[in-house]
Amino acid sequence: MKRKYSQNRIEDKIEHAIKLAELKKRMSIIGMTRYANEFPEFYASHLRNVMGGKILNFDFLEALEEKIKTIEKLLSTKSDS
Repeated sequence: MKRKYSQNRIEDKIEHAIKLAELKKRMSIIGMTRYANEFPEFYASHLRNVMGGKILNFDFLEALEEKIKTIEKLLSTKSDS
């Protein structure tokens, strides 16, 4: 039997995938490969599932984006010096 999704659910999945892809690209640029230690409030297995796109978690994506912004600021001020 084919699983049915509501339209909002599909739109959420698309939005989550786009944001996750953008954040993964930014993570690779700054060299951020490990993220589980940065977010102790999330379990490592949960983070693997979120980063793999199996679980939608917009709270984690927002926290990850803030962490990336902080690292980017530090790197930009370091390179300016």
